[in-house]
Amino acid sequence: GFSDKPLDDRRYTPDALADQLVGVADRLGLGRLLVVGHSMGGAVALRLAARQPERVAGLVLAAPVGFGGVNRTRWLRALTPSVVEPYLHAFGTRALFALALRMGYGTLGTPTARDVDEYFAASADPRLLPALRRVAHAFDWECGPPASLGRVACPVHVLFGARDGVIREPVTRPALARLARATAEVVPDAGHVLPEEVPTVVNRTILGMAAEVLPPPRR
Repeated sequence: GFSDKPLDDRRYTPDALADQLVGVADRLGLGRLLVVGHSMGGAVALRLAARQPERVAGLVLAAPVGFGGVNRTRWLRALTPSVVEPYLHAFGTRALFALALRMGYGTLGTPTARDVDEYFAASADPRLLPALRRVAHAFDWECGPPASLGRVACPVHVLFGARDGVIREPVTRPALARLARATAEVVPDAGHVLPEEVPTVVNRTILGMAAEVLPPPRR
């Protein structure tokens, strides 16, 4: 949570974030990628795979935005008009971070005090909450252009939490069906924070996709 937080709405669109991902990959000298995206990262991964299909070998998406069915964003936008931005610091309490994190979990477990502390630590930067407000308003939380999903040529495996309060899995099925090579799995009792709730499932899925789409490592 200590990366830069520019207060520029244009930096938080799916296209802008996909461009940043490409920039990082280019700087690291990476070619074809297996891209893993959680939540809004799923929409960014989809946008990259649609725009540069030759660059993406496979996608693993955990509780992804980008297929519609996203809950809570409308009231979040309604409660955070631009006029409240100077006052957001008053709401950046540890208790609020703890509540938000607990709401992300299903019934498999609860976040630990250390988990809450690690999320809350980023609030030491006074730009955090203003940047999050801008993300809420600038990012496309629903389904991207239908034609763009049809351009995703690589294998895609999607993980949903059965008790996810953010992503409504049944609503995502029409958009998911537009992907040519997609499989989906619903994890019982899991919520939205799949990498923390069921890391074994997420890691197994990533390793399986890597074995399918990437060349074996050189020994």
